[in-house]
Amino acid sequence: MLVKMWLVGRAKKTVSVYRKDAENFLSSVAMPLADVRLQDVQTWFASLTGASASRNRRLAAIKSLYRFGVENELLEKNPALAVKPDKLRSDMAERIISEADVLRMIEAEKNDRKRVALRFLYVAGVRVSEAADAKWRDVARKKTHANLSVFGKGSKLRTFSIPLTLLADLESIRLDKTPDAPLLLGQDGRAISVDAIRRLVAAAAKRAGITTRVTPHWLRHCCASHALDNGAALHVVQRQLGHSSVATTGGYAHAQDGVGASNYLKG
Repeated sequence: MLVKMWLVGRAKKTVSVYRKDAENFLSSVAMPLADVRLQDVQTWFASLTGASASRNRRLAAIKSLYRFGVENELLEKNPALAVKPDKLRSDMAERIISEADVLRMIEAEKNDRKRVALRFLYVAGVRVSEAADAKWRDVARKKTHANLSVFGKGSKLRTFSIPLTLLADLESIRLDKTPDAPLLLGQDGRAISVDAIRRLVAAAAKRAGITTRVTPHWLRHCCASHALDNGAALHVVQRQLGHSSVATTGGYAHAQDGVGASNYLKG
C-alpha cells in the first residue's frame, strides 16, 4: 500500500522503474519496510551489480520511498538515510564531441527524416524520450523563432525557443497536419521510437568516422556544452535542458585551450 501511495502522480516511466526498484528491495530484504534496519539496506546496496550510476539511482529510489513514508507518518524511521552512494568519476568531457563532428554527423545523413531527427536532438537538447514524445501541438510559431514546450522529468513543463530553420526542417518531413501528429517520424510515418532514435544516432556517428559509440544523450551534452562555449548564458541553457540546479548545467562547461580566468583580467 505504501509503495502504491508513493508512486501516485509520477510519470508513467518513473512509476515503472520505481516499482521495479521497490520490488527488488523488498524481495532482497525479505521483511516489511517498517522492520528494515540500516544494516539491511547496506547489505542490499552492496549486493547490487552494474554501473555505479545505476546503483546510486536505485538507492535514491529507496531513500525516496522511506522519506515519503516518514514524512506522511506511515513509517517511524528511515534506515536508508545514512547509506552513502558510490562516488562517481565525471566522464562528461568524454561524452562531448566537437561541433565539427556533430555537424558532420548531421550533414552526412542523406535520409531527410533521419537528418531532421539528428538536428532536432542537437539543437533542442532534449532527452531521447522527450524527442520521441514531441508533437506539433507543442510548437508555437513566432515572428523570429518558434517556442517548443516539453514535458520532462517529473512531468515538469518547460518552454524554450528553437530557430525557424529547425522548424522549417520539421515542417519539411511532416505528413499529418493534425495537432497530435509527432514531430519526428519513424520509417512507417508514425512517431519514431526511442530505440529507432538510438540506432540512427549510432549509425550517423559511425558514418561520420567517430570511433566511440555515440548515443542521443551525447547530443544533449553537446547542445549544452557548445552553447556555453559560444557565449550562451548559464540560466538560458539550464532552462532549455530542464536542469533543476544551475550546478548541473555548469558541469557542461569545459576549459578551452588557451582560455583561462587570466584572459578576463586587466592586470
